[in-house]
Amino acid sequence: MGVIRFLIDSPQRLTPAAVQRAYFTGPDYIPWPTRARLTLDGLEVERESNESGNLHILWHVPGQGELVLVTGTLAERGKPYWLLVELARGQLFRLRTQVAEWHDLGLVLSREIHDGLERATRLFAEAATSQHQPQEVEPRAERALVAALETGQKLAASFVEQALAGRKRHVSKLPTWLGAALGHHAVDKSNGRRLMSSFNAAAVTCNWHEIEAVEGAYRWEAYDQQLEWCQGHDTRIAAGPLLKFSQGALPDWLYLWSGDFENLLSVITDYVETTVTRYRGKVQLWNCAGRLAEPDALGLSEEQRFQLAVRVVEIVHRLDPETPAVISFDQPWGEYLHRSRLELAPLTLADALVRSELGLGGLAIECNVGYSPGGTAARDILAFNRLVDWWSSFGLPLYFYVTFPSAASVDPLSRKPAHVAVEAHPHAASPAGQLAWVEQFVSLLVAKPAVRGVFWNQLADAELHDFPHGGLIDSAGDSKPALAALGAIRRQHLA
Repeated sequence: MGVIRFLIDSPQRLTPAAVQRAYFTGPDYIPWPTRARLTLDGLEVERESNESGNLHILWHVPGQGELVLVTGTLAERGKPYWLLVELARGQLFRLRTQVAEWHDLGLVLSREIHDGLERATRLFAEAATSQHQPQEVEPRAERALVAALETGQKLAASFVEQALAGRKRHVSKLPTWLGAALGHHAVDKSNGRRLMSSFNAAAVTCNWHEIEAVEGAYRWEAYDQQLEWCQGHDTRIAAGPLLKFSQGALPDWLYLWSGDFENLLSVITDYVETTVTRYRGKVQLWNCAGRLAEPDALGLSEEQRFQLAVRVVEIVHRLDPETPAVISFDQPWGEYLHRSRLELAPLTLADALVRSELGLGGLAIECNVGYSPGGTAARDILAFNRLVDWWSSFGLPLYFYVTFPSAASVDPLSRKPAHVAVEAHPHAASPAGQLAWVEQFVSLLVAKPAVRGVFWNQLADAELHDFPHGGLIDSAGDSKPALAALGAIRRQHLA
């Protein structure tokens, strides 16, 4: 075990949740088992390895809210580090690295970005050289951190603008899919109009819990109607996840087979074969399995979940070989690993699947931002960009399923025990915050050539759903501003 200590001028700035969720990673950014605790003068972090690594921690940034920030690479030493100095150092390093990478790719950097980078560097130098003055070091480090984050936002916005313009020089409208998960009910006239004006694709969830609530008694009516509506309105269809390791996605009776893997495999095979046979030729993408990181789903081991996901892909290939098949990975940063019995990071699982030559037609990444547990904490735009680049390295098309909350209150129709964990900031848990998140983060996804499709994970708040207030239509049936923003992105950039 290795221990690294950090000084914090005001330890109360760290919430208990932030301390509990802090973790270390190595150079591959895969979380190590980590334990953190507050001390009288700061933070003490124990990790499984004594190698150098990076601390990831939720920190409240003025004007930005609570974000996961990452230090530079830290070696174990007797003298404690100033936490805020190291967070500023890490953010500045990643900003400078991203500037260099995008500049090498031809990005034209504005004077505003150059000035912001110089200012952040100067402020950091002042903080780093004042560590002998406790009353000065944190205010200076905080100014450097804020400057680096603000410059990163401007850099990302410039990248999105120039990348979209560059791609559209070859085609006037991009082929990227933009859609929403339709839920468990037929598409009514009101929602149909909104879908037509905002999206060119849809996710038909094929929720097993809804289809076969009683063993052997299939109910297809809602999903049949959804597919018919999509086909009648020239809307591309992603079906699934066919097997979703999540509460509310598996039929209640399936838990009778918990602990009996062979019979469970047989039952799942029957369901998937029935679904694929019914809808083959009608969908353009099969999302085979998802939520592999959910805790204790059916009491399955990590290896068994992996086997089941592979089995679903094999069934799809056998019954509908012409349609691409993907597997979905939630919590893609793998932050759950630092306190979980699971051992494999999402990227590690994806790498194993790709190397197995299973014939995947792409990878799906699910980011339910601002929720805990089961979701992923908010991060800055450059961290999100790095995530896309990591997953792009497999050379397969990427499909993102995303959600962001529009409120922080209790949601009686939410299945999951998740709560909204987004503080007041430009991307707050509010309709305006959800709108701002869409405009910044979804635009980045659309600008990336590797991203073949983006789906909003919940359409409406008025029916049972996974994450609180994550829909684009509120419980009263009114559209949220984020829906109009998604429609604007579609009309401006997409076919």
